[in-house]
Amino acid sequence: MYHFSIQSLLRSVRFFSVLAALAAVCGSPAAFAQRAPELPVEQMSQRSETVVVGRVVSNRSRWVGKIIVTVSEVQVLDILKGEPAGDSFTLAWLGGRVGNFAQSVTHMEQLEEGELAVLFMSRMPPGAIVDAQARFAGGKITLSNRFDPERFTFDARLQAAIRDIGQRVMQGGGQ
Repeated sequence: MYHFSIQSLLRSVRFFSVLAALAAVCGSPAAFAQRAPELPVEQMSQRSETVVVGRVVSNRSRWVGKIIVTVSEVQVLDILKGEPAGDSFTLAWLGGRVGNFAQSVTHMEQLEEGELAVLFMSRMPPGAIVDAQARFAGGKITLSNRFDPERFTFDARLQAAIRDIGQRVMQGGGQ
């Protein structure tokens, strides 16, 4: 038999209220939902306004209610679709680490400092409570866990992979 206390019920209600408020301000939960590994690049591109090859420069995490939100600063190295906010931009995602607390959200992409990735994004909606210019729309493809400028420039396999992804982005509706 299960026993529910009023306090645990109120905690659940408060948690889901915060989650609902975040979803309303940041967009629908479906907009934050990330791709399953089997989702083709073409579909990831269709879900995204902007697709870039970027290097994660830094991460800043903070509490928003009972949820940790991280804002990553990303340096644009190549544009595959759309127009990013500039040579660098900020991208928000759910989860991260604040002090001794860490949070991750199932199926939510996470970014590590120094990571090189193809990022499938959309703009943050007006009035979002998170100060960022973009959010994940289709997901990401990690190219390297640590950015190496020489490898990025001279590694033929890496450049071929980026070209292949770029062609697939265009087939999915790139501009």
